[in-house]
Amino acid sequence: MTPWNDAEENAQLAHAALERGEWDAAIEHFDQALSVDPDRLAWRFEKGVALDAVQRFDDAVQEFEQVFERVSDDLDVTLRLGVGLIRTGQAKRAIQVLERAAELDPDSLESYEYRIVAFGQLGDLEQAELMFYMAQQLEPDSPRGFDHMAHCLAIHGDLDRAVHCWERCLALDPEHSDVQISLGRIHWHLGRLPAARIAFREYLAANPHDAEARQDLGAILLEMNRPREAERELRRAVLEDAGLGAVWLMLGELAFRRGDLDEAQTHYTHARDADTTLPAVALGLARVAVEREDREEARRWLQLELAVEGQTIEQTLEMARLLDELGLPHAVLEMLTPLVSGQDDLLMDTPSAFCRALVLRAGALVELDEVEAAERELRLARRLDPTGPAVLPLMRLLLETERWSRALVVAQSALRRVEADDAVHTEVQALADALEAGWRQAWREHRRAKRGAWLRR
Repeated sequence: MTPWNDAEENAQLAHAALERGEWDAAIEHFDQALSVDPDRLAWRFEKGVALDAVQRFDDAVQEFEQVFERVSDDLDVTLRLGVGLIRTGQAKRAIQVLERAAELDPDSLESYEYRIVAFGQLGDLEQAELMFYMAQQLEPDSPRGFDHMAHCLAIHGDLDRAVHCWERCLALDPEHSDVQISLGRIHWHLGRLPAARIAFREYLAANPHDAEARQDLGAILLEMNRPREAERELRRAVLEDAGLGAVWLMLGELAFRRGDLDEAQTHYTHARDADTTLPAVALGLARVAVEREDREEARRWLQLELAVEGQTIEQTLEMARLLDELGLPHAVLEMLTPLVSGQDDLLMDTPSAFCRALVLRAGALVELDEVEAAERELRLARRLDPTGPAVLPLMRLLLETERWSRALVVAQSALRRVEADDAVHTEVQALADALEAGWRQAWREHRRAKRGAWLRR
């Protein structure tokens, strides 16, 4: 058999594999056929289709480009190349190719709908909306047009209009690819948790093996304070993909909250095995060690956590709290000083977290006998939040330094603002009553009862 006959036979085998959806086999046969006859453009195009199917987009674009160079008046080739260029982030080139598609066929709906995406990637919302308008003239009820416009609007932060477009897309085609999960993530971002939950559940009903989507649903349920439902979804997620470190981390948090330290440690360990760079995993293991009163182990894990980047503000504050509990005031100050000195805009945008950071710093300063500096931190925190976490520590600091009348003023001011059933109200009221009744002796008895933990809530 001649090489040319071999090439034809491989091409036939490739076509049969394409019909069966056996993409890798098709690619292999096309490679063998093209090694003999590299100028067979139909084979090269079909190889590009197979590469596209297995998401080897860069390789697919190379094949489509070679065909386009020789046959630039074929609409199917032109559209395939344009879409491939979008998928590989080559938006400018994609627009040029799709403009050529519109020249070949002015009624080509795809040439306009995919340019919506391309202009969106370039940040040109005005041109994206123009392409959407022109597509609407050809087909006003195209689900793909609404889907592409929704993605573009979402990228540019116009989330309400994005939701409207996706809802319109689903009304036209309830099974349109991945719209439910896109809609769910937008609702989640906007804080519309019940709507996000519904969208994710509908998506997972059709895509039950999508572990990352199930992970997101678990996180949404946690935000909705539905821990049992969340745990069920998270356990299903790791059954699908045991390498999802973030899922193991959330399972560890759930176990820790219910006091199951052994299970929490197991889950945190799985998370660390999956991804050693994941924030808060070593922190979780440190918390377990603190609960078990293993201070050396807790310090070891905190040192490992400090080497990881990307912690949230809440996780950073929890690290500082544990360092304080372990008697490491210098480490607390080193961690929190950049935050409270305005070097972290996120913390400045969350006043409650900022106040908690000030209170933790004050505790460290007291441990270092810098009482005046600690008082300044607490007074600033109280000014920012008169009923927040600084009230009790400030009172205790004033009492510790025997400024009885000033402590009473702080207590009375807080009582006017704090709800009567609030835990802070109860303790502040007790201190105020003790001050009015017995002043110094009352405080000394109160301090003995607290066994020295006078600055910590």
